[in-house]
Amino acid sequence: MRGIYVHLPFCPYICPYCDFAKWRVDADAARTYLEALEVELEMTPSAQAQTLFLGGGTPNTYSTAQIAGLTKRLRAHFSLPDDGEATMEANPDRELCRGLELVRSAGINRLSFGVQSFERSELQTLGRRHSPEDVVAAVEAGRAAGFSNISLDLMFGIPGQSVASWRRSLDAAISLGVEHISAYGLTIEAGTPYARWFEREPSGFIDETTEAELYAVAIEVLGEAGFEQYEISNFAR
Repeated sequence: MRGIYVHLPFCPYICPYCDFAKWRVDADAARTYLEALEVELEMTPSAQAQTLFLGGGTPNTYSTAQIAGLTKRLRAHFSLPDDGEATMEANPDRELCRGLELVRSAGINRLSFGVQSFERSELQTLGRRHSPEDVVAAVEAGRAAGFSNISLDLMFGIPGQSVASWRRSLDAAISLGVEHISAYGLTIEAGTPYARWFEREPSGFIDETTEAELYAVAIEVLGEAGFEQYEISNFAR
């Protein structure tokens, strides 16, 4: 199976734990990047692909019209079948989840929301700006736009996280009726603000034994809810 991955590296803000290739969004730079991507696409031989994934960064930093235009060109260039899975990663911020109908009509049929936690204190620790209520609204917006395949990313090992708070996040994600949940352990990456924090105050971070316990809780809770673990961090109904 051939899958196409397209990286859209701009974010409305930069999370302190992230070491992906990303930049805080600048309108001119984001437009130039998209233009360069389209030129590169024209130089790429046409091929048959089965899946498409728009990752980042935060792809929905771009307007829905820009995403829709890019998606249509990618689907045509790579002859993606009508039922081929086409995913867009997205932040669940309310202002970034408007107009999802246009993205859906262009051929994106799966959304992957970067939630990380449903606990306000943990979201603040992670530098995330959305609220638990924003996540609910984002999933509802996705459903209203016609998406029948939605994934939520969650994170364990967050400083200050407990087994109880992790269970609450898992339960909240399950209650939204999504089709897929990813559960990732926090990794301290060199060069990030979190790495500098860890150097100053390692005791502020969760130890490996507790992190392993949190991972086991995810497997247990998601399994009981009907999710099948098919990869280290991924669970699908």
